[in-house]
Amino acid sequence: MGVPVDCRDRPRGRPARPLRPPARARGGSLRVYRAVPDDPPASPASGPPSDRPAEPRREPPSGTAGAPAGRELRAAARAAWSLAEPRAKAAAAAALGVEPLLGPDPQARFDDGLRPGRPALPRLVHPRDVPQRGAGTADGRAALLHAIAHIEFNAVDLALDAVWRFDGLPHAWYLDWARVAAEEALHFGLLADELERRGHGYGDWDAHDGLWEMAMRTRHDPLARMALVPRLMEARGLDVTPLIQRKLEQAGDSVAV
Repeated sequence: MGVPVDCRDRPRGRPARPLRPPARARGGSLRVYRAVPDDPPASPASGPPSDRPAEPRREPPSGTAGAPAGRELRAAARAAWSLAEPRAKAAAAAALGVEPLLGPDPQARFDDGLRPGRPALPRLVHPRDVPQRGAGTADGRAALLHAIAHIEFNAVDLALDAVWRFDGLPHAWYLDWARVAAEEALHFGLLADELERRGHGYGDWDAHDGLWEMAMRTRHDPLARMALVPRLMEARGLDVTPLIQRKLEQAGDSVAV
């Protein structure tokens, strides 16, 4: 079968233009042919095109704009994920947003780590064994802040994990999750500072590991990870935030709110 041509409105003596088929649409067999455009006319201000050098190809940005060569982004995320000391991990995650790093290498592969670096405390127990956290006392409010800090610490690990674990994805995936890791590190740092101001520290109360257990069950599929961790489990935590805020307001704890 010959190449289809477009004979519409063709000036006399000018050859017909070939028609180029697009890729076959998924789930269908219809082909719609588009005319290949003629060479665009030169801009009046640009002069003859033959006298101008070709424009260099512009690659999409792959990392921090104008950053000098440094560590590759996904490797830096894996290194931060492996740190056990909470403040050090938070600092390394926050640095992903400001350090001059090489852009992400989507094809890089890493060992399939099962657990991020974790401190000895808090002790991780079954969710039903986590102590109740009421807002009626100073210790209860501190325990509530500790629970939120633990969620933020897990959020740092989850964002870092999304950067290094899943290969073959667009650059924007890695850059966006690196930014999320830096933001979650800021949240954790604020809560850890407030706990210390109240005479406590991260690790003073038991916590559970439900978020990370779900992360491990979805570690082979980024789509399942996104559906079940950020959009389900973390979203449930957001749903109870207004109730927590009301309890803290009733207790007169405007700083915690």
